[in-house]
Amino acid sequence: MSKSTIVDVAKLAGVSVASVSRVLNNNYPVAAATREKVLQCIDTLHYEVNRSARNLKTNKSHMIGIVVTDISNAYFMAIVKGLESVMDPAGYTLVCASTHDNPLKEQQIVRSLHEYQVDGIVLASCCTKSDLLSGVLHPSMACVLVDNPLADMQADMVVENDREAMESLITHLVQMGHRRIALFNGDLRLSTGMSRFQGYLDALKKAGIEMCPSDVIDAHFSKAEATEKCLELFKTPQPVTAVVGASNLMTEGVLVSLAQLGLRVPEDISVASFNELNCGDLIRPTITHLKDNTYEIGRIAGELLLARMENDQEHETVHLHRLEKSLVIGDSILKLPQHVT
Repeated sequence: MSKSTIVDVAKLAGVSVASVSRVLNNNYPVAAATREKVLQCIDTLHYEVNRSARNLKTNKSHMIGIVVTDISNAYFMAIVKGLESVMDPAGYTLVCASTHDNPLKEQQIVRSLHEYQVDGIVLASCCTKSDLLSGVLHPSMACVLVDNPLADMQADMVVENDREAMESLITHLVQMGHRRIALFNGDLRLSTGMSRFQGYLDALKKAGIEMCPSDVIDAHFSKAEATEKCLELFKTPQPVTAVVGASNLMTEGVLVSLAQLGLRVPEDISVASFNELNCGDLIRPTITHLKDNTYEIGRIAGELLLARMENDQEHETVHLHRLEKSLVIGDSILKLPQHVT
């Protein structure tokens, strides 16, 4: 059976094709009785809008791409939720994709989204240089960067104050008597990895503590790598008295390995996290962490993207929104005598 067309709907309703189009697009006043009749005929004929034809006519798909490193990560899912709160009322549909920290895959996804004519993209990039993206981001596709800002990138950005936030977290550990603090961090070529590392250094320097290079472990923002490397770290007795995960996934990996080793938190080792943990309210002891602004990041990114797409702000100055993280004190940090090293 062939699909019904807009002409079929118009004939059955006894109105013009233009009237049916106005009802579908809701872009022109239509009498209530006429609207009801058209909607009834659409239902009767099981008419479906030819979105491809509409896209060609309007040059808009009303679809938005959201590209992150791992869509299963609760951190990014909260950003998606915030983005959806803006895009859904505006009539846009989200298309989500994961890059799995692979810059080549990220480039491929961005190209595909352009081929499918998405109107805009929100991107948590895993690239270390802006030129890796500038060659694939088409000028017609509005873009907002989140989580990982890229220097020299001509795009709006919504990020958190990673450096200052990490400094406040490490300073809290120092104030609790800890001087050997292991940091499970990500790739220092990424702005997020470097900013959090710099915050770690800032806190130690202000406290007059010399950093031990072996205390900084690159776990690539991965739960699996953090688990493996934490197991390796504690195979031998350690002067480290506290461990910090520079992401929620790495902190979860640390907790898995400590449980496997039979080490108690905080009695044997103190633990803190840069991000909130998935189901953190169920974990005991409660983990000291920095409160995320994930929903707000998504919401602001959505508003910036809408402004770019609907108000033709392509050539205006780019905006940088930096949100403040706050320290949430849990029960995972043991207070040590100030002389302990």
